[in-house]
Amino acid sequence: MKQYNRLKWISAPIVPGGLLWMVGGLVLALRPGGHPPHSFRATMDVMPLLGVGLFLVAGSLGLLGLRRRGERSFPVAAVFCLAGALFYPVGILVRRNFLEGGWEPLMPVGFLLVIAGCLLYGVAGLVTRRFPKPVSVLLILASLSLLGFNDQYTPWMGSVFGAVVTIYGCAALLGYRRPATGAL
Repeated sequence: MKQYNRLKWISAPIVPGGLLWMVGGLVLALRPGGHPPHSFRATMDVMPLLGVGLFLVAGSLGLLGLRRRGERSFPVAAVFCLAGALFYPVGILVRRNFLEGGWEPLMPVGFLLVIAGCLLYGVAGLVTRRFPKPVSVLLILASLSLLGFNDQYTPWMGSVFGAVVTIYGCAALLGYRRPATGAL
């Protein structure tokens, strides 16, 4: 029971992080689009919310991955998620405070690390049968929706990512149980 409570508290930040992505994606989708390369959709006020949301989601997934000892895929996914959880918000802060909206490499690298971490975590859950199939499929869908996210062209994919990880976080909080061997 103590182990379950610990996992429950580690999973708790996933839900507010997903909700931040749902709201941020919706706000971006409702704004008028720009016409690159001459003008862009205004995103600088929403990006810090997305950074905090990604930090909460990826940090929690990373800590959950470190708790899964014995499988090689979970620590690798955990390192990817934790590194992405660090790089993405730091990249936003650097871009916002020092580069005045210019390009910097930390944000996209962190973003790609989180995508890879979510994908590895979902595939590892399917292969090791550590989670029920729907839970692992949710993580794979989350990574694919995050891969399709672009603040200029497909901002609504951020809401899809937020909804998927919120459902995953709720499943983790409600306490999914490892199925019996061969039950999948």
